[in-house]
Amino acid sequence: MICPGCQTENPEENKVCLKCGAILPTQVSPPSPVAPSPVKLKILIIFGLALLLGVAVLGFLFLGNKMRKPPTTPTPSPLTGFPGFLPPTEKTTTKYDLDANGDAIPDFVEEALDWDPKTNPCVSDVCGEAFAGTIVKKATNLLFILDSSGSMAEKVSSGKSKIEEAKTVLKGYIDRLPSNIQVALMVYGHKGSNSLADKQLSCEAVETLYPLGSLNREQFKLAVDSFQPTGWTPIAGAFKQAAATVFTGREEDNNFILLVSDGEETCGGNPCQVAEELKKAKIQTTIDVVGFKVDQKAKDQLSCIAQVTGGKYFDAQTYDELREAFKASNERLQELNKVGWCLFENFKTYGNCLSNRWLKAQSYLTGILDEVVKKNYKDPEIKQIRAAQERMSQFYSIQAKTNIEQYQKLGKENLDQYLQEMNNWR
Repeated sequence: MICPGCQTENPEENKVCLKCGAILPTQVSPPSPVAPSPVKLKILIIFGLALLLGVAVLGFLFLGNKMRKPPTTPTPSPLTGFPGFLPPTEKTTTKYDLDANGDAIPDFVEEALDWDPKTNPCVSDVCGEAFAGTIVKKATNLLFILDSSGSMAEKVSSGKSKIEEAKTVLKGYIDRLPSNIQVALMVYGHKGSNSLADKQLSCEAVETLYPLGSLNREQFKLAVDSFQPTGWTPIAGAFKQAAATVFTGREEDNNFILLVSDGEETCGGNPCQVAEELKKAKIQTTIDVVGFKVDQKAKDQLSCIAQVTGGKYFDAQTYDELREAFKASNERLQELNKVGWCLFENFKTYGNCLSNRWLKAQSYLTGILDEVVKKNYKDPEIKQIRAAQERMSQFYSIQAKTNIEQYQKLGKENLDQYLQEMNNWR
């Protein structure tokens, strides 16, 4: 036994160190395990076997019941499974989530402050009462989807093909479109052929030839001229592609699609149903549709697409009617863009108005937060209040940042050109 004090080795039986007289530590041997009696051992074995048998019987009954019950397969969304698409998630809506005018301030807060939750006074004060109900977004995105199926090669009264006339009208439209609008071009039916042997190839060939971005007129026109009509008509597939790629990350924007088609879906999809899913998805999209020399069956389907997304259907039987349809759709886009243009011209006045409303609304929510915390600091409403305050802060920072960046990007020289573009378009 080693003495912890002087490190002298002592006999194991000693209780006191021979050198320094310190008390040596006592080693305690662990108790020897006591073997259970034969009777107790038998009882434990019987009990364990009974327990195992009971678990086995219950498991058998449970699995048998599951095997007899037919599996329920949920009906998939038309967009579910498409790469990159996230279907809308179900969530509980509280009073802090309700925002009719899109200004990020909850409706009940606006009512408490004696404001109209359905209008935006900052917009009406700057741009007039006609735009009081306009929901201001960050940017405007316009996706052109052009049908290039085999039927678009058919000649019309002018001696040109339907695709030639559609391309001519589209390029003329682009010439007058202001450069602040983000554009994209998607096409389908331009690969394979309209034979059954090439159906799968053609139906899967939906291609974005001009990715969503700033308008470069020459590059856009080159994309328009880069394909010819040949195959089938996957309208539903084009909408899925738009959801999965073109409009991803564009939740804060105004998103529009202008579809030009001379017929109905031929690839087995349901474009009206998919369009409705698009409208309900996180990225809300409005679709205007131009039916170019279509029959009644195709017209019904194309009209449905426009109706379920809040868009408009335009019927065109001639080149002039096709051009008028583009013009009518353009006027709808102009009305929305007028607000953005007006706010851009007067962004300081608009920003001051937003700032005043933001401060009052935040103060009101902070008062509610203080009261809730006093009553119960674990109340789940606290999280809802803070989330609402965060949404408000993000919204107003985006509004201010967008206009300031636009001015900085344009500079004095480009600003004059931009003003001229907008005046020509209006």
